Amino acid sequence: MGTRQARPKVDQPQTTKNRKFPLDRIKIDRSFVEAVDEPGTAAIVGAIAGLGASLGAAVTAEGVETERQLGALRLSGCGEAQGYLFGKPAPAAEAAAFLRRGAGTRAA
Repeated sequence: MGTRQARPKVDQPQTTKNRKFPLDRIKIDRSFVEAVDEPGTAAIVGAIAGLGASLGAAVTAEGVETERQLGALRLSGCGEAQGYLFGKPAPAAEAAAFLRRGAGTRAA
C-alpha cells in the first residue's frame, strides 16, 4: 500500500493526542485487487474494509478491471471502486462530456 506511519508507544503521554487518526479514505492498491480471489488476499481486503468502517472512512479499491473483482470486493465490504471496468483515462474535454451524459456513475 506504499505508506507507513509509526505511532508512539502506547505508554507515551503523546498517545492520548493521537487516538483520533484523521482519515477519511483508505485506498486498496491494485495488487490486492488483482489477487482478491485468493483467500489470504481476500482476508486482507476484508480487514481493510473493516478498518475503514470502524474509522468511518470510505474504502476505495483501485485498478478494478473485471466483474469478478468487483463482486469479490463487494463481498469483502469495499464500498467504492475505480478502474478500467468503469472507464479508461481520457482527455479532459472527453471526460467532461462523458460525465454530462451521466455515464460512469455505476455504484461499487
